[in-house]
Amino acid sequence: MTLIKRFALCSLIVFCAQGVFAAGISSAILKRDDAKRLEREIRKSADINDCDWFGRTALMRAIRFNALDCAELLIANGAGIDTRDKNGWTALIWASVECSASAVKMLLERGADPHIHDNLGYTALMFAEDKKCEVICAMLKEAGEKSVLKKEKKPAGGEGRKVK
Repeated sequence: MTLIKRFALCSLIVFCAQGVFAAGISSAILKRDDAKRLEREIRKSADINDCDWFGRTALMRAIRFNALDCAELLIANGAGIDTRDKNGWTALIWASVECSASAVKMLLERGADPHIHDNLGYTALMFAEDKKCEVICAMLKEAGEKSVLKKEKKPAGGEGRKVK
């Protein structure tokens, strides 16, 4: 095998291992902030929550590459905001790992759950603390407190009785 063929094969393996050849909607994210291409993929009735080999969705990929326009578009079209990959990571955990305060803020504003933990028990806050992302830590702590307060205010038995 020639050196060029060997290099091409190795490159293909690396790209596949990174989930680059996932469904069309996920691959639309690869060109950062390629919202127009993503819109075309969505119009083709692509599955917004399609996953790559690692269970990562297009939303996770958009967050990982800081393509917030694409992330907004995906969420607006029904992307699962708290969907987990094979490691239990959500888009919010990815945003914390990438130290992207703007992504964390956007996800929290759209209702991402700050209490979800991965398969090893780590939360987005734990990753942010490990990376020393103080702004993100503050946002996640505040969001966590707000969600606990909301749960405490709910009447016993869930939503309560609906009155007609």
